[in-house]
Amino acid sequence: RGYVFNPRLNSFAKGPTNVTGVGTQGSTLYVVSPSLVTIPPFQICTDIYDMGTRKGKTIRSVEIGTALNRPLQVQIDYRYNKTKDFYSTQWHTTDSRGIAFLSVYGQEFKCRIRTDIYEKFRLDYLRLNGVVHDN
Repeated sequence: RGYVFNPRLNSFAKGPTNVTGVGTQGSTLYVVSPSLVTIPPFQICTDIYDMGTRKGKTIRSVEIGTALNRPLQVQIDYRYNKTKDFYSTQWHTTDSRGIAFLSVYGQEFKCRIRTDIYEKFRLDYLRLNGVVHDN
């Protein structure tokens, strides 16, 4: 795993695993690596979401509101019982409206979003669409 330190925020973030040095000479920034530097995709994960009930639910789609023109990818972590581990769906790409269609059943969910777009963007909304079952 690689990490990058941000001195302005005094924090670490996930970064390239093979960077061995960063420095400046004059006004030129140099990054040292024994091989090609690859940057991992930007990824966020929500907290646990249960729609306010312990009943079973089926998520049918995820809507993401941003001003980006390129699609994002969505993955749902789900579990059937709060004492069990989470499972994950495959990654699904959003369409031109920002909607990813998938079907997953569970009691609790976490939503993951990733992109290889490295530009500043704001997440306007995240909506998990589905149904709550009676049992």
